[in-house]
Amino acid sequence: MRGKIASAIVVSLLGTACAYTPVTDAQTAITLADKACDESWGTQSRINGQEWHIDRKDWRARVIGDHWKVWTGDEKQPNVSMNVPLDGRKPDSGSCDLLFQD
Repeated sequence: MRGKIASAIVVSLLGTACAYTPVTDAQTAITLADKACDESWGTQSRINGQEWHIDRKDWRARVIGDHWKVWTGDEKQPNVSMNVPLDGRKPDSGSCDLLFQD
């Protein structure tokens, strides 16, 4: 009986530890987007011998439905953009959109 109780407590604690923390403010959304974009485009730039940097003050964010839209530049045609889930799930670094200039 004690083994079952101990197992239930461990499972409960693991479930709590894995819970996501909701993203409730723009600065947190921007931090997550900045990190995710650096993991994708930043890594690729460094591999090619280039510098990758987006000034933190250039990022903007607003809530749209179930996510934060985070972008730099013009919102209708952003230079860089990413959706950050409101529920706290880590954004996919592969979903960081970068505008390519012709």
